[in-house]
Formats: sequence, structure tokens, C-alpha cells
Amino acid sequence: MKMPTDNEIVQAPRQFSLRSLIGLKFIAAILIGVIVSAFAFRHTLYFHSLWSPHALIAAVPILGVFRIHAADVLSGRRLAIISLAIYGVALATPALHLAGDRVFGYLAFYFSFVGIGLFNDWGSRGEGFWYPIACTIGALVNILFLVGYGCFLAKGIRLTRWLATLGSFLSMFVILTLALSTELNGIYLGCGLWVASILALALGSWRTPIAT
Repeated sequence: MKMPTDNEIVQAPRQFSLRSLIGLKFIAAILIGVIVSAFAFRHTLYFHSLWSPHALIAAVPILGVFRIHAADVLSGRRLAIISLAIYGVALATPALHLAGDRVFGYLAFYFSFVGIGLFNDWGSRGEGFWYPIACTIGALVNILFLVGYGCFLAKGIRLTRWLATLGSFLSMFVILTLALSTELNGIYLGCGLWVASILALALGSWRTPIAT
């Protein structure tokens, strides 16, 4: 059996980063687009809730996960493992201001599934068009995270990568569709932690070698 050279050993961790580079840039582009759009449309009916001190604070954990990934402070496996802890904190933290009420993460989790039932009256009123769509995407993201994390624990790294990456993309669109529904009055730290947890699982799994 041929032993790997020193150069191959040094380059191995970088291969995982390169494989996730396109997805990483795409997620970063979406996040930057949300922030820029929030500033540009901060005085409009639909997007005013995306630009506030609370919303900017909510972006901190997302940027923090990017920073940890880029600095290689934690191994990919550890980053993926702590994603569940971040997810748990998100559930216990104020996440959204919906229809005038502050909603904690665990209630947002519950509403994401209950809101799917609003498709029965879909489009009967203006703000009702986008809200069930936002709930459906949110419920799907939660399922993708939980299933993806289970796959990670079962060493199904390849499946975890694709489930968590898809969940990371979709989590950004939950905020957009909530804003379009006019139900969204504000974003809090819990929402940022929720996105960060899914992103941490995605980035961590891409940097975790697949056992052969």
C-alpha cells in the first residue's frame, strides 16, 4: 500500500474546504444581499423589519460561524457537533417579532409546522399569501437540520452535507418570505442563531472526512 507523501497530508484538509467553497460563497452572497437589501428598502412596507439594531445583532452568530470556519479554529467534526447546542440556544431565545408579538425560537418552531395549515385559506387576504410559504420553508429547514444531524451521528457524512447545505440556503429565504407576508415586525438574536446552527452543521460536515 502506497503511503501518502508529506505534501498530500498537508493538502488533505484543504480539499474539503475547496469542495465547499462554491456553496460557502453562495450562502455568503445571500447573506450580504439580505443586509444590503434591508438597508436599501428599510422604509418600505415589506422590508422595514430587516433593518434594525436587533436584526444586525442577529447577523453576528452567522458571521461568527463563517469566521470560525475560515480561521479553522475548530475541526469540522466539532463545528458540526456544536451546531446542535447553537440550535438549542436558538429555541430558547427570542427569534422574531410576528404580528406585534415577540416569538421565542421554540414557538417559531411550532408555528412553522402549524402555519402550513393556512394553505387552506391561501390567498384569501393579502398578507396570507406569503406566510404559509414561509412556514413551509421553515418547517422543511427544521426537518433538514434534525435529519442531517442524525445522519451525522450515524456517520452518514455525505448525506449530512447535502441536507444541511440545502437547509442553509432555505433558511435565508424564510426571512425573505416572512418579510413579504408583512407578518414580520422584527428579527432577534434567536433567528440568527437558528441560521447559524444549520450553517455550522453544513460547514462542519463538509470539512469532516468521509470514513472509508
